[in-house]
Amino acid sequence: MDNILDNVDDDALNIGSKTWNRLMNGMSKTGYREGVEEGSQAILQADFDKGYVDGFKTAFILGKYKSFAIFELNDIEHPKEINDILERTQRGVCHICDLESSNENIRDNSEIIINNHRKHVSTTLNKLYLYFSPLLKDRGIDISNLKHE
Repeated sequence: MDNILDNVDDDALNIGSKTWNRLMNGMSKTGYREGVEEGSQAILQADFDKGYVDGFKTAFILGKYKSFAIFELNDIEHPKEINDILERTQRGVCHICDLESSNENIRDNSEIIINNHRKHVSTTLNKLYLYFSPLLKDRGIDISNLKHE
């Protein structure tokens, strides 16, 4: 009789062990998937937030330069390069937009494209600063707060 009870206990333990392992494996996979999803969302949100702040700052600076050209320096004929930059301010100073409009593939290496975009924005804002700074200084307007780092 003890042999039969030993077999029942062994079978119950075996079934219980398999059930436990199956449950733990499922929970582990679910936890992993949820962790990956949550981590991805956090990274995407952080990158979006940074891009939004950078874009807003750039647009604000471009708007100031455009208003200076229209209202403070409307008696001056600006160089073509400056006029072109100011005319394109409706779309911002977006290197990525330029790539898209020229039908270039922007899916290759996003890190390189983003770095090129940052350089493009910096170069453009520095051109505007160098052009407008002496003109506005002569009129007593300080734009040192618009110096792009």
